[in-house]
Amino acid sequence: MTGVVDRIVNLLKWPMGLLSLGLLPGLALGFFEVLRRVLNNPQPIEFFGVGFILYYVVWLLFFRRRIAGSLFSTFEHELTHAIFAWLTLHSVQGLKATWNRGGVMTYKGKGNWLIYLAPYFFPTLTVPIVIYLLVVHGATPE
Repeated sequence: MTGVVDRIVNLLKWPMGLLSLGLLPGLALGFFEVLRRVLNNPQPIEFFGVGFILYYVVWLLFFRRRIAGSLFSTFEHELTHAIFAWLTLHSVQGLKATWNRGGVMTYKGKGNWLIYLAPYFFPTLTVPIVIYLLVVHGATPE
């Protein structure tokens, strides 16, 4: 079954790439429109700014240090590879993260581009927070 999933995912690789490339001009225009609105009225993103400042303080206190920052970010990166391996029906054989030598996630089978690229487009740590907000608080986007 893993082979079938890999073939389907790999068939979608180039159409997804071309679609992404086609959406890029609209994304750029949208970004500059949002930037213009924020510069005209920054009040709606106050919470974002507070979050940014809090993260910066946490980074200064903990993540800047080689051991804590490197180990945590490497583990999160490898975990994202593992999640997409599981989602495409691959058996994860191992996951290793170190603070000074990077990390590796091993799985059974040939693999696919989703597994390789997942850490670069999937916000692993954001998903549990969003699920929590939806389930516990019933929060929905306005």
